[in-house]
Amino acid sequence: MNCTHCGAAVAEGAAYCPSCGRPMAAAGPTSSAAPGTGAAAAPTAIPAVISMNVAAMLAYLLGFISGIIFLLWEPYRRDPLVRFHAWQSIYLSAVWIGIRILFQIFLAITPVVFWTFFGLLAELVSLAFLALVIWMMVQAYKGQRYKLPIIGELAEQRQ
Repeated sequence: MNCTHCGAAVAEGAAYCPSCGRPMAAAGPTSSAAPGTGAAAAPTAIPAVISMNVAAMLAYLLGFISGIIFLLWEPYRRDPLVRFHAWQSIYLSAVWIGIRILFQIFLAITPVVFWTFFGLLAELVSLAFLALVIWMMVQAYKGQRYKLPIIGELAEQRQ
């Protein structure tokens, strides 16, 4: 049996392709028990509630929280697109939190005269991160794997 998406060989009765992670359309219940014996059939593939590109987009919605949710949610955790965007969302959130902490440290150690400057700069950086997250959500919805520098490479390695 071959995957209809990538063509890789798949074991008979497998719910997901081991190569691309997509659900197998022909994966139905298989059971070695005789009919009528009351034995339970093998579980079928878990249906996706939302499409994979919408799941990849939503991985950015709540930062690392939604990234972790989509890494744990069964039908989506096997999809390479969703996994990539979930990991990239987690790393992007970590960078944003780190930068905010640095700005708070700068605000704590600088004289009062510079508070307005660092406060305004911190808000501008936050707006830039918000714009980046929205842009990444659009790219994920289109089904594209746009890799951010450094963060994208780390996310790709987690595949």
